[in-house]
This record gives sequence, structure tokens and C-alpha cells, in this order.
Amino acid sequence: MRFLALATNSLDAGLERVSWASTMSALTLGASPRRVAWRIHLPQLRTSLGVAVVLVAVDALKELPIVLLLRPFGFETLSLWVYRSAAEARWELAGPPALLIIAVAAIPVVTVFRTQLRQGDTPGTRTVLTPVILDPAAAGSRETTRDVR
Repeated sequence: MRFLALATNSLDAGLERVSWASTMSALTLGASPRRVAWRIHLPQLRTSLGVAVVLVAVDALKELPIVLLLRPFGFETLSLWVYRSAAEARWELAGPPALLIIAVAAIPVVTVFRTQLRQGDTPGTRTVLTPVILDPAAAGSRETTRDVR
């Protein structure tokens, strides 16, 4: 349940960005719900899915009871090494593996962030389509960017 909440929150945030108008347009044009999900929703949810996977993976990897229960005998993971060193008050031995855990966890976060920037999706902003008044001067829709922080 704990890991499901992380993934659900990330996907909910991504689903809020999916345009209702594009979904209804595709359905009106005869696309099946499966095709709409595959061709419209999934590409728009790609970043949210990546964030959900990263959050769940990092949270699962840092979960010490799971590591203690599922590790093979004689195998020492980084989180277990940090835990045992810290329990023995040997902080100088716990520091480097803890920093390595942080560095490894930062790699997917930086990758997702760079992917967002490459796609032109600045974190904290949302593209909003404004309605167009039907007059001869208005040619096409106007897009504005609004800060949602």
C-alpha cells in the first residue's frame, strides 16, 4: 500500500495534464478507447510513469526491513552496511556508502529531469489552451504558459 500511494500520486498528477478535449476529439473521430489510451494518454504520461517508477524503486531500495528479510545469506547491501555501521556508532564507515546510495538514487531523478527539459516541459509550468472567439481576426488557438507553483 505504501508504494502504491507514491505511484498513484505521480500518475494522478500526470493525468491532470491530459487534455479532456483531445480525448473526446479522438473518441468522436472513431478511435477506440484502447487506441486513445495508447496513442494519446500514454505519450503524455511517459514522464509521470518514469517518475512513479523512480519513486517506488528508490523507496523500495531504502526500505531496510525488506532488505534484511530478502537478502541472500552472506550478502551485504549498501543500506545494510550503513545501518550496521551507524548502529555501532562508526560514522566514518557509514558515510561513504550512504553517499553512494544518494548518488545512485540521483541518477534516475536527473535523467527524468533532463528528459522533461528536452521535451520543453519546464517543471512548475503548465501549457493551457485558451478559448478562441470565433471572429475573422482570430486564426487558430493561442497557447499560454501559466506558472502553477
